[in-house]
Amino acid sequence: MSKTARGALEAEWDRCRWLWNECVAKSKAMYLHNKATGERQTCGPVQLAAMLSQALA
Repeated sequence: MSKTARGALEAEWDRCRWLWNECVAKSKAMYLHNKATGERQTCGPVQLAAMLSQALA
């Protein structure tokens, strides 16, 4: 693998990892909110996909 290809792949991995971390943080925040308030809001794949779509728009 060339240095250029490797660099591009690592950059893409960094973006994917950042996105994953954001999803985990949103999900964890919703869990803690629900635990503290007794609410039953969700933050699953559908909600996370909608947030991603809004962020990219």
